[in-house]
Amino acid sequence: PILSTNRGYVYKQIDTNPYVHKLFKVKHEVEEIGQELLAIVDNGGHVQNTLIDHPVYGEIETLLKLSCRRDVQHFLEQVEHSDFRPLSELTDGIHYHLVEAETQQDLHYIEEALDQL
Repeated sequence: PILSTNRGYVYKQIDTNPYVHKLFKVKHEVEEIGQELLAIVDNGGHVQNTLIDHPVYGEIETLLKLSCRRDVQHFLEQVEHSDFRPLSELTDGIHYHLVEAETQQDLHYIEEALDQL
């Protein structure tokens, strides 16, 4: 399938995915977006998306596909140079990220890092 991301289109081959996944529920202010994303990628995670559960529209999701500091920095530059308003603004800062990592231990480290924010 071809996926649309904030950095253009990505072709993803269908194969067996060796990664483990977890959906993290988080809440923070707009100013903390960078800290949150870096807490994930610095601990071995790949941020697949951001998702909100809107009371009227239901689930609203956008793909991010951020896997390293460079990806996060590029995303933050886009945020800085645009009329950006995060999806989580619609849900009082509450949103979700689907994160993939190589091991359950990595997901545990990510959870600990997010809890410290």
